[in-house]
Amino acid sequence: MKRKREASPSRTYQFDGNAAAQLEGLGPYAVFFPNGYRPEASEPCSWKAYTHQDRQSNQVLLASTDSADFVGSTYGPESGGRAGCRHAVGVLDKATGKLQLYELEGEYPMRMEPRVPGVAYAPSTAGQDTEFDIVKRRMQNRQLVEQFGSKKSKRGMAAKEAAQVNLNMIADPLALHTSAAREAAASAAPTQDEVVKSLEEARPLPPHHLDEQTPHKAYVLKELVGELMGAIKTQEVLRAATDTAYREGDFASLRFWDYVKQRIAALALVPEGRKDEAFRARCEALALLEVLLQLYRAPPTMSADIRGDPMAALSKRCYIEANALSVLLHKFYQHRADGAKDIYTRSDSSKALLLFHCAIVALLAEGFHMPPAVFDSFRDHLRIGPQQLRTTFRELGCTVVAARLPEGGLGRAFDVKLLPPTTPPKTLRQALPPIKLPARGAPRGRK
Repeated sequence: MKRKREASPSRTYQFDGNAAAQLEGLGPYAVFFPNGYRPEASEPCSWKAYTHQDRQSNQVLLASTDSADFVGSTYGPESGGRAGCRHAVGVLDKATGKLQLYELEGEYPMRMEPRVPGVAYAPSTAGQDTEFDIVKRRMQNRQLVEQFGSKKSKRGMAAKEAAQVNLNMIADPLALHTSAAREAAASAAPTQDEVVKSLEEARPLPPHHLDEQTPHKAYVLKELVGELMGAIKTQEVLRAATDTAYREGDFASLRFWDYVKQRIAALALVPEGRKDEAFRARCEALALLEVLLQLYRAPPTMSADIRGDPMAALSKRCYIEANALSVLLHKFYQHRADGAKDIYTRSDSSKALLLFHCAIVALLAEGFHMPPAVFDSFRDHLRIGPQQLRTTFRELGCTVVAARLPEGGLGRAFDVKLLPPTTPPKTLRQALPPIKLPARGAPRGRK
């Protein structure tokens, strides 16, 4: 058996709890230099302590050298709040074996900041939030609540924001106690019509023009195509719609969505005399719809190795030309680098915006009138329900009417039109769903 090692005799010290009362004057102090500088080791240093005339706990310690001064205080940012523990300096008398404890002034070790003579120093803002930091933290909290919060937390956040007072709209906040100041503040605040108008212009929709009365001016194809001009297969679609041999031969072997091929076959039935600029615009819309549908069915998160050609790898995965895919990823995905990979992530709001683009381009390809059978086919290829697609078209300002499918069709369908002729004519602003603001003083919750 192993023998236990004998413990060495321990030394016992006696603590004098009343030692702090024996110290006269200021101190003791415990200090540290954040820059690692030790003044006593490099040059002579003199120490002085100052105390406030009325507040004895507010003390300043000054360490002076020939090159610089070091200043510490008991009321700086590091000394804010109550101490989690009590600090003391212990002095051991080896002759008597007594350890005397002296509590530190200010309860904390002092941070000695360097100060160069002749330079004016502003009050330190270390540890304090700027106005930008506060606004940034609020925006981050709002995003977290919107994406992951419960309904109750979202209602609470909305009620909290509604109760906030914008002081920028008030000339003198203290003057609100007078009736004249209240009237001035009310006149400076935006009216309900101005708030509604600003919200209408900020709708998350594809490029549009609210005051236009015709569909092709409300949603302009060139604005929808944008930087994709030349990167989509417009010529192939146009040739397939006008050349039967090409459509049934080489074009049939190309990778296109079945929905797009069906609509190209429908365009081929248009008489030769009506194949004008509007016909070409519908072909270009189908070419744009092809890449949008491919991206809509792509996974929400994609990654590629940056050591190769990441865009070429993603292009093969999404079946979209690299030039077009680069533009679409920049618009509908968020990019971040993670080591040797490029990662692209699509949020739910970006997917909703992409669905808006698909819907309005599909409607443009139909001449801004989508019959029920086409609606049902489009919905089936998107793999969404009829009500979701109906709501999407409604949010774009379309007139959506329930209709029956042709014989043999199952489920519900709708007839969709954008800005149909009316008397008097409507603008897109009037056709969009109205924005409803809560009434002032309206009771909250159920009675």
